[in-house]
Amino acid sequence: MTALIGIFLVRKRGLSLLFNARQSMSEGIMPTNEIKGGIFLLISGLLLITPGFFTDCIGFAGFLKPVQNLIATKAKKTK
Repeated sequence: MTALIGIFLVRKRGLSLLFNARQSMSEGIMPTNEIKGGIFLLISGLLLITPGFFTDCIGFAGFLKPVQNLIATKAKKTK
């Protein structure tokens, strides 16, 4: 069941990211937020397809913007 929900969310969110990236590029702006969102979308989608309660929890959390921002901030500080 979570795999089906994950596929639906990945498809819906992926199309939105694609259109936003295309619009940003047409305005001459580098779509960094869309790229970051795409990376999180890919990881979250893979975790939702993988069986297990823990992977489902992490996969659904990866769709949330505050979680994405927290992980991105922590990743920038570790450089």
